[in-house]
Amino acid sequence: MTWESQAIALLSASLLRPLVLAAAAFLILRVLRVGHPASRHAVWTAVLAGMLFLPFVSVVTPHWKLPVLPAKPAPRSLPPLTNSPSVPPVGLPVASQIPFVIQSKPAFAMPSFNRMVLWIYLAGVFAMLAYSTLGWALMRCLVRRSRPLTTRRLRESGDVVVPVAVGLLRPAVILPLGWRDWNTATRRAVLAHEFAHIRRRDAWTSALARLVRCLFWFHPLAWWVSRKVSELAELACDAVALESVHDPAAYSRVLLQFAGRVNSAGYRVALPGLAMADSSPLGKRIEQVFELSTGNLPRLRRPTALLALAGMPVMCFAATLGLGESKARSTPPVSYRPAVVLAQARPQEPPVPARQVVPLPAKPVPALANPHFDVASLKVAGPPVSGELCWGGCGGPGTPYPESQNQITYRHFTLKKALLRAYDVQDYQISGPSSLDTDAYDIAATASVGVTHEQFQVMLRNLLAERLHLALHLETRDFVSQYDLVVADQGPQLRPSLAAETPTLGGLPGIIFANLTDGFAVFDDTNRAIRPTRSTTPLSTLATVVAAHLGIPVADRTGLTGKYDIDYRDFVLPLHRPGPGRPNELALQNMRSALRQLGLALEEKTASLDVVAVDRYDALPAGN
Repeated sequence: MTWESQAIALLSASLLRPLVLAAAAFLILRVLRVGHPASRHAVWTAVLAGMLFLPFVSVVTPHWKLPVLPAKPAPRSLPPLTNSPSVPPVGLPVASQIPFVIQSKPAFAMPSFNRMVLWIYLAGVFAMLAYSTLGWALMRCLVRRSRPLTTRRLRESGDVVVPVAVGLLRPAVILPLGWRDWNTATRRAVLAHEFAHIRRRDAWTSALARLVRCLFWFHPLAWWVSRKVSELAELACDAVALESVHDPAAYSRVLLQFAGRVNSAGYRVALPGLAMADSSPLGKRIEQVFELSTGNLPRLRRPTALLALAGMPVMCFAATLGLGESKARSTPPVSYRPAVVLAQARPQEPPVPARQVVPLPAKPVPALANPHFDVASLKVAGPPVSGELCWGGCGGPGTPYPESQNQITYRHFTLKKALLRAYDVQDYQISGPSSLDTDAYDIAATASVGVTHEQFQVMLRNLLAERLHLALHLETRDFVSQYDLVVADQGPQLRPSLAAETPTLGGLPGIIFANLTDGFAVFDDTNRAIRPTRSTTPLSTLATVVAAHLGIPVADRTGLTGKYDIDYRDFVLPLHRPGPGRPNELALQNMRSALRQLGLALEEKTASLDVVAVDRYDALPAGN
């Protein structure tokens, strides 16, 4: 396991697992009815500590996964891209023939997704650490500028407007310059509150909260718990101060007085200290001050022992529990093209057996001593020429003109179109920057007489690699290969019809099904949107119409053989998608909603296809 995968595993473990700790804290406080801020502060401090150690515990412990996630389609073993170990696939040339075209780790390639995530995370950690370090530096400067009073733990400074407790190893209380004008009750309340912070070691808890925020800056729970711990620390010290003042109204006036001074100062630098009051609203805090004065709030007698006993099982549960796939069986994906709807009704055909989709078939390519064109030119495409005969791609093996069997002329060919010719794949099997569809070139090349189509492709790949410094690699990606039309959980909501099937084109009056090269499109006789119509048809016809709507094969798996009165206004639209992959999301949502009214649903099937991924290339070709 590399350091990147280990870091990603730690980050993944810190996303949802800390929510288990927060839920356990809420449960403990609610069940035990804990109301005293000191006890609540201890519980949420334990959550902070748990968030810090939980990712490391989760990585080293075994996991127990609950089968609640949807099951993935059953794995389908694709045949190898070659018929024998000695036969290279046409989609990928032999390394000895074209060593610079296919690169497993191309130079100057875009960083992987995991590495980009780690860079963003480390940048956030660095920014948070820099902010915290600046705060500590300002605090040390503040302590140096302050003057000691009667004891080394009591100091005064003109840089603060409210009392504040600072320091970890050498804690101190810093008072503003006007503290001598306070009355005795105010002095007693302030000193009791601030020295309570020192006795409770709240500065260490605040440092822990800052560390958690630095490491988990992306997690809202880290910020919420840190804020909660800070508020509860102030309330716990308010409870100690009330034991000295015994007058919640007078103590509330002191808090309001300090908050007013902060507001009149106009600014406040966030230092790693514990100020007695800030500019935030004090209404809720004052209400809790009066509740604390009653002394009736329940608290935990031994919070350390209780949290140790309850925290360890919760930590183990959060570290080992995960979400796994359900054990529901799924049928293997099926890929086929729906049949054309004929004018006359015909019985439902049996399902077409599943076949594997191999976009880069294995064909033997005879070895060439010099897999290059005899003469070749590749230039950036110029403006169109009036009256030009060849606008697009002409020539090459297989052309009907014998004189062009060994030469090609590509005019205004985008790089993607050239790759489609060179690798014999579909448009959706080319991946790379958006400039693949905009950078256009004029290509003219001549090869020796008698070269095959496969040899011609190898030469074209070499030409692109040499002139454009093209670097690419092969990937396997999952595409939506088809949908199955099935009965929904609530059962069919169809209206059977005893009438004969409508004797029109597929049972749909005025509709034309155009069989395109890669799917179906649906139009009416005026080539506009289909008008609302009803028809008595079997569900096999509905499956074909849905396939035409989404531009992807749909198989009737309902098992219903009757004929039903179906209103096709929700199903027939002139939408078409040019290749595998997920259809238009809005069209898919509308289709699912329409089928749900009939008690039907669509089940998604996927298939793995090979994709040629372009890593880099030079837009300006090298010299011809």
